[in-house]
Amino acid sequence: MGSPAEGIDVHHLLFSYDPTTVSQETQQPFRYLEGQSVSFVNLTDTRKHQADAPAAVPKPRLYSVASSPLAPEEGFPHSFALCVKRHRYRSADGQGDSSKDGLCSSLLCSSPIGTEFEVGGPVGASLLLPEDREVPLIFACTGTGVAPLRSFMRRIAFEGRPGPVIAYVGAATASSTPYAREWTALQQLLPPSLLQLHFALSREASAPDGGRLYVQHLMERDGDKLLRLLHDGALMYICGRKDMLPPIKAALQAAAVRSNLDFTSFFKTLIASKRWRVEVY
Repeated sequence: MGSPAEGIDVHHLLFSYDPTTVSQETQQPFRYLEGQSVSFVNLTDTRKHQADAPAAVPKPRLYSVASSPLAPEEGFPHSFALCVKRHRYRSADGQGDSSKDGLCSSLLCSSPIGTEFEVGGPVGASLLLPEDREVPLIFACTGTGVAPLRSFMRRIAFEGRPGPVIAYVGAATASSTPYAREWTALQQLLPPSLLQLHFALSREASAPDGGRLYVQHLMERDGDKLLRLLHDGALMYICGRKDMLPPIKAALQAAAVRSNLDFTSFFKTLIASKRWRVEVY
């Protein structure tokens, strides 16, 4: 269904399904929840390979769902959406080779409308929304890691939620931010007391040290507030590149030092209570 951002090879893909289809994982009719993932299995590699380098057997590829069953895409009541970056191979001198592109992402992004895929899942319980709708939620996401955030926000906008949501979204530029128009619409729909969206645009803004601005810099700026929310029961969701995990944790640790809080013990409590929810790659 096209790209949710400009200038990058990221695609918003919509898949419709038969609601009577039985999931192999659950042995129940296919139903997914916000924060879950689906996989694509038994893909056929149709790319050309050299005779002495046959294609490897592809493994199932997991993708986070970027939609909500409570607020499906208009006109498609039985569907789920994905935010997929097409992985293109580039050699050291910048030359491409389609036979080395990402198998699953290439198939998903280039297949014509009506193509059928074998889907596994849904799976995953670590990123689900809490039952208590008053619990504050904190999100940090980069790249296609915005998929779970979009899934959550579509549900929250649909059913309402008294608890506040604070989200930090990382991208290179404003125009390359996936779902930028949707974030703007949400900011107009929901008051700041319920939704605060912060964008770390690495190629348009600078960090305090003069380098590029990333999600962790904004979270370090707001560290004291975030620490108080976590101390009072908020949930933290981190989705995207795994290299943002250490600096995010360091930002919260710095806030803990300022508050004379034993961060090691506090962090263990977050893990034990399942309030530190991570999906990184």
